[in-house]
Amino acid sequence: MPRRDGGSWNAIISASSRAGHPAEMFSLFADMNSLGIRPKDVTLASVLACCAECLDLRGAQQLHDARWAFDGILQPNDISWNVIIRRYLLAGMGDMAVHMFFRMVWAGVRPLVYTVTHAMLACWDNGALKEGRCIHTFVLRHGYEHHIHVRSSVVDMYAKCGDIDAAQRLFNLAPKKDVVMSTSVVSGLAACGRIADAKRLFDGMEQHNLVSWNAMLTGYVKSMDLTGALDLFQQMRHEIKELDVVTLGSVLNACTGLLDLGKGEELHALALKCGLFSYPVMMNAFVRLYSKCGCLRNAERLLLFEMGSERDRFSWNSLISGYERHSMSEAALHALREMQSEAKPSQSTFSSALAACANIFLLNHGKQIHAYMIRNGKGDYGLELFDEMRKQGIRPDSVTFLGALVSCICEGHVGLGRSYFTLMTDEYSIVPRIEHYECMIELLGKHGYMVELEDFVDHMPFEPTTAIWLRIFDCCREYGNRKLGERAAQRINDSKPLTPVIFVESTPDYECSGSDDAEPMPFC
Repeated sequence: MPRRDGGSWNAIISASSRAGHPAEMFSLFADMNSLGIRPKDVTLASVLACCAECLDLRGAQQLHDARWAFDGILQPNDISWNVIIRRYLLAGMGDMAVHMFFRMVWAGVRPLVYTVTHAMLACWDNGALKEGRCIHTFVLRHGYEHHIHVRSSVVDMYAKCGDIDAAQRLFNLAPKKDVVMSTSVVSGLAACGRIADAKRLFDGMEQHNLVSWNAMLTGYVKSMDLTGALDLFQQMRHEIKELDVVTLGSVLNACTGLLDLGKGEELHALALKCGLFSYPVMMNAFVRLYSKCGCLRNAERLLLFEMGSERDRFSWNSLISGYERHSMSEAALHALREMQSEAKPSQSTFSSALAACANIFLLNHGKQIHAYMIRNGKGDYGLELFDEMRKQGIRPDSVTFLGALVSCICEGHVGLGRSYFTLMTDEYSIVPRIEHYECMIELLGKHGYMVELEDFVDHMPFEPTTAIWLRIFDCCREYGNRKLGERAAQRINDSKPLTPVIFVESTPDYECSGSDDAEPMPFC
């Protein structure tokens, strides 16, 4: 075409998106922008949807592109809002999905039915009961409760966020109870240990699906009614032929708890027959069964020869625990040394290793393990202590929150860290200090949350220090955020450093395979 106006560019870009050619679509969109032609809202919506389809291929960068495309829409419609909310949900960023839902409502856009269900799903996925209740209020005020999918998602949210009484009350009031809603309440009752109530509702269901069977099996195992779990599995096998990894995993846990090696071997054969044995979670479960039952040769064969690169610290922990339990302490310590080259030991590993040292009077080895434990404090354990402290009504101070944020950085809990930062001011009226802002910069930047990092920097109540800009600069180089990276470079150079910086995106060093996490123990 001798002349290409905005209409022709918009048409070809939309067509490429609909045809499933994301690379071509992105190329055309870049060419259009380079010529200074402004895309229409429909074009940006097409780009946004295409980013969504490519999310699993290009990860966080695609999500960043999707948000950039969305922010370029002057007046996003209900479909555009639905796409960006769903993208955040699929990316495991439920807090951002909920945040965008509230922004949509505040903007005066009426959500689609599926947008409401996505927001509810994000709430239970993120444990956001307070936000879920707000959305439920919105549902009631705007007439969404008549949609069966919305009603089911509300019940599901309450059940999975732990408010099972609210879930059961809504379930009882529902004019129509489908299998999805019934399964949600069964799962919630079973998860909180109300097995009798769950079984009563389960028996009253007109039909059972695999999810409802699995919910009951999991509930029996969690409540330690292991014989009941095996009996229910026999009933299930008579009614349906379908099963999955969750089914076998629950029954296998029951066999392990009962030390029923014979039944476990039958499940091993069934897993092979159904093609489910190759899943890492299943192989880990069988290593645990054989280790705990004293069939250590089988456990070794599975872990060393069949699992290969799929083995992780849980596999090693099961084997090490089995060795220690069955008086093979030297083998336990040898397995610990082998484990160090592949996985980082956990609290369970150290418990078994120290018990093994005690069994054969290896005091020096025990001291070395103790020293290693001191050098590596556990972030998740710190967060458990923080939650327990709050449950007991003890008021945390700014130092406590600082420790919690550091733990979130170590363990990669970005959403939790953001919640704690908000909790400081909203619930405890603690004014964040510069150390807290430094932690949030580190948390978002280290784990690649570039959009959120830029937004956080923009809303800081003070100008970041040069040290903070340097950390932002490094994160932007690593994750390719040119806009914020160049801004950071300008701020750093304005401080007149001895060596000025220039923003150049870093490239991965594929020759380096080492890791600080792989530090060997002194006796290795």
